[in-house]
Amino acid sequence: MTLPVLIYTSLLLARIEYLSSTETLAYVWDLTTTKENLLLAASGSSGLVIFDEALKVLGRYKTPDARSVAVRGNTAYLADFTGTLFVVDVTDPTKPFYLASFTAPSHCTGVTIHKEVAYLSTPGKGVISLNISNPWSPPTTIGIHPTPGLAANTAVSDEDVIYHAGLEGFVNTKTGGTTLQRNLRGIEVLSDKTIAAAVGPTGVVIFSKSGESVQNRFETITGTSITRFPEAASDKIAVADETFGFHIIEKTLLKSYAVECKGVLKVAFHKKTNTVYLAMGPLGVRSVNLRSKEVLLPSAIHVTGVTRGVAVSNNTAYLTTSSGLHVIDVSVPSQPRVKTILRKIGVWRAVAVHNETSLYIAGSTGLAVFDTNNNEISREFPMPHVLNSIESKGRTLFATDGTTGLLVFDVPPDTNIPVLTSTYPTPGFSFGSVVEGGFVYVADSFSVAIVDLAKEKIVGSCNSRYGRAHSVAILGTVCFVAGGYFLEVFDVVDPSLPVFIGNLGLNTYILDIALSDGVIYLSDSLGAISAIDIIDPAKPFLVQSVTCGGSAITGLSVSGGIGYAAGSGLEIVKLRDVIVHPSPVPSSLAPVNEEESGRSSDRLLAVFVILGICVVMFVVLGQLARRSPHRAVEVDAPFVEMSNDERSMDQVPAPMD
Repeated sequence: MTLPVLIYTSLLLARIEYLSSTETLAYVWDLTTTKENLLLAASGSSGLVIFDEALKVLGRYKTPDARSVAVRGNTAYLADFTGTLFVVDVTDPTKPFYLASFTAPSHCTGVTIHKEVAYLSTPGKGVISLNISNPWSPPTTIGIHPTPGLAANTAVSDEDVIYHAGLEGFVNTKTGGTTLQRNLRGIEVLSDKTIAAAVGPTGVVIFSKSGESVQNRFETITGTSITRFPEAASDKIAVADETFGFHIIEKTLLKSYAVECKGVLKVAFHKKTNTVYLAMGPLGVRSVNLRSKEVLLPSAIHVTGVTRGVAVSNNTAYLTTSSGLHVIDVSVPSQPRVKTILRKIGVWRAVAVHNETSLYIAGSTGLAVFDTNNNEISREFPMPHVLNSIESKGRTLFATDGTTGLLVFDVPPDTNIPVLTSTYPTPGFSFGSVVEGGFVYVADSFSVAIVDLAKEKIVGSCNSRYGRAHSVAILGTVCFVAGGYFLEVFDVVDPSLPVFIGNLGLNTYILDIALSDGVIYLSDSLGAISAIDIIDPAKPFLVQSVTCGGSAITGLSVSGGIGYAAGSGLEIVKLRDVIVHPSPVPSSLAPVNEEESGRSSDRLLAVFVILGICVVMFVVLGQLARRSPHRAVEVDAPFVEMSNDERSMDQVPAPMD
């Protein structure tokens, strides 16, 4: 059984606009829409909650622990975890009222309606079918249907073939056949009678109508639940992905939409408004209008194994993984297509395009030459140590390994066989390198060693202030060093004397760096790509951050405004909208330059020291003045003693005329 290629396109996080209910709700487990443009939600201890299109709460019907809801006409059927199916009239959404109920022999976790029958999922007893022809009367039991594992849900085909799903598979009630599938979360029957199943960590599996064979697979991060769109002859289904967002599958195309807050448990769709509603557990209910949103990148191809590096040339992406090399056609970036997969013992870590007919792959077993015409490995060259990176420049290859440092190979054009010509030991563990203007800049854990190829020696070093140097990029005479949580900038106009000129701190761990059209792009451990404006290299600042599939992005390549990231597979991200040189950010928001901050602090300290000295001097002089003896002042003028009468006369005012 082969694994078909997963192709999906996704809305960028920054582009999704959604409404969110402002009402305080309990845990929202399930939701469905009605023909009257209403949204009904099963919200735990909040019971049944009724919304309008703008997610304004119109009414509630309180139950102990509502888990699932289905609707038939103006009647809602609410499965409560306490073991009760409540029948509620919602003709007036502002005043829903009780009609009847059914008490199940076990907890109730799901309910499905087909015609005049309700199928109630009870984990301990399977699926109970109930007659609901008269909503004013209590539902009556038609039968009990065991399921493989705890009951999940029921799906019914257009030909009234009923399938009961459990966590270990599903049963065809017409033929009695059972299809086993672990981690099954829910199923839907498509118009061609095939069965679409949400399968936990596997994603979505399309079974044949008999359930005996797998026709297709769509690998999502998590397949939490599945919902068929309410359209005639529709092959469109929505898949809730608890760790990512939601996906829409239409025939062979999977479109994925990331949402800012993770935790989507169920998806409901309203055809008239083209709106998707999301049950998001403790986060309540949100809606996304699809009509006003064009489908944008990123797109992706998921692979097995751990991704390492990526290179792009002539509309082809080459992705190295722990399981081999994936050659992917990216001529249409929104629809990448795997051309071939080369399996390999060992780990391939990096790839470099050498010319139109060959590329070189570096990894744990050494160096390999890949023939692009025949899509095969033509030669392999074992090396004593693991190669971490590879770069091609003219007829020269530059590779790094953690033990030796930088290795330089000459590649004669007639043979394409690399010949090791020189090595340059570096002080740390070498991760990667970049070549510019006769110099090779090697990121070796704690610094960037600068190798002068003409002098054949290391002439300088950009020492990281934070002890991290995992990747490096060069623009003219400016060196950008990425590692840990910082991007550091050095002036290397004199490679023997690099000068630190600026830095930018991020809140995620940086894994790789790419330079394109005057913009630095950083990939990180949380699966995001950050665009950094460097119009003033001494003051880099964040312009935009785009989240991909959520897995750490270990390798990044940017070409033509599109980012190619090695994440959970090949993640293709549109970066063309990034403003290369926006207006300066306000000083209050601008990233702090460590050196300028240090100078300001020094100046402020000097002012305080001077003021302190002045205060001390003032106090000392005052004390000295108090301790000095008071001496009489000798005056040369003659002393005239006055009588008492004369003294008193001086104090009497003169008489008036």
